[in-house]
Amino acid sequence: AIKALEGRPLVRVDAVVDDALWSDIAVPKLGPPPAGEALSSTVARKYVDEATSTGRFADAVASAVDDGHGGAILVVRLSPRKIVESVHVLLHEAPFTREEIAREADLTEGGEIVAKDIPRLKEKVRVLLTRRGFPASNVAVGTSPGHDRSHVVVNVDLVVGLPRLIDKKVFFYTRGKGEDFSALTETYSVREKDRADEASMTAANAQLETKLRSAGFHRAIVSSDLVTVGSLVVLRIRMDPGPKIAARFEGNEHYDASAL
Repeated sequence: AIKALEGRPLVRVDAVVDDALWSDIAVPKLGPPPAGEALSSTVARKYVDEATSTGRFADAVASAVDDGHGGAILVVRLSPRKIVESVHVLLHEAPFTREEIAREADLTEGGEIVAKDIPRLKEKVRVLLTRRGFPASNVAVGTSPGHDRSHVVVNVDLVVGLPRLIDKKVFFYTRGKGEDFSALTETYSVREKDRADEASMTAANAQLETKLRSAGFHRAIVSSDLVTVGSLVVLRIRMDPGPKIAARFEGNEHYDASAL
């Protein structure tokens, strides 16, 4: 929009705060533009820099509108930011740590939080809970005043809901038969009726892969996924053991001490 009106007399500069989350954000006064100042990207950048120099805004986007009289109005839209004084996480006995949730939400003491990013932070935590077996979770992220106007306390409230449980577990093999590997698959650490926790399944796959390789299947790969069959949640474990490799000497079959 600036390019389309470039060169027109700049009659006014309006600063607009994009998000009303924090009522104590003061809208900076920009301008008035000096007589004869024309709209350009350089002029727009000057007012953007002026607005963001306060430190209260994470970024700014400039646009322009026709004033209806041959001039242009520059509009600078501002995204307010605050410094995170502390992070409070209410788990309500959910099987997570406060540090894990804060890390997933990119929240650290002394870091910044931008008002427009809060929906994205909530979604990141919700996706984590879904991966960990709580698809019906609810996440609330809010703030309360800190020790001064530039700081806030961030509050994260989790209601995880009912867990998604594994109803059935099925192994698939790219070679061999189930009975060939039953001694190993019986040790698979994720059981039926366990929570469908992606982290637990990844760890179980790695453990089974290690056991297969120790048994001579040095190229073994184990992967898994969850599918819904009717009302059942089915964990499918795919085992690609590859060839079984055994060391064998050719030529002499016996070496005595003197030969070694």
